[in-house]
Amino acid sequence: MQLVKTISRYLFFILIPVLLFLFGYWLKCQLGIQFFDSISLGSYFPFCYLKNETILSPQKGILFYEDFDTVYLFSNWSNTIKKYTSATSELSKDGFNNSKCLLIRNRSEGAWVHSHGEKIETKIGDIFYYEGLGNIKGNRLHAYFGVTAFDESKKVINWNLYKGKIEEIGSWVSVKKNIIISDDKIKYITFRVVGVGQGEFRFDNIIFSKLN
Repeated sequence: MQLVKTISRYLFFILIPVLLFLFGYWLKCQLGIQFFDSISLGSYFPFCYLKNETILSPQKGILFYEDFDTVYLFSNWSNTIKKYTSATSELSKDGFNNSKCLLIRNRSEGAWVHSHGEKIETKIGDIFYYEGLGNIKGNRLHAYFGVTAFDESKKVINWNLYKGKIEEIGSWVSVKKNIIISDDKIKYITFRVVGVGQGEFRFDNIIFSKLN
């Protein structure tokens, strides 16, 4: 009996910190806080079940506008994929016309993805529009704006739909694209910026709108 009490006491003292840590992680996800760009527990059990997901049921008009001049306590963006790369993100003061911008530094040749945090509900016939500015510096770089499409169960149908490529290196380039939802399997989309290669990637004045 004494052994059972001792084991129970030890389990209690172990369990309480674990539960507090999980609660803290859940609260962080609800608030949209991201402490580190290079470390994420969100892909691992049980943390993958604690992540917050924001679903936007859009009306006609601007859904979000990011000029990165306004500092938010909680980030609207997250690094969703970093394949063979050590990319980091920050706000930089050398944006378009000396404003602030989103700066991604990639120290490797791999690919990175930076996604906006909201999933946008869609139906067939919906028309969306995005535009944004990009400025990339480095050798053999590729970067583009685009969306990821999801089905009804929120599984990815296509990672790279409606890509708008940044064609020039070393100067600000405006990218604009209309999005027409023509596949009734697509129920949600998320906006994202993608880059490949070692260098610096800057983004500014991003607008995402629903046109109908």
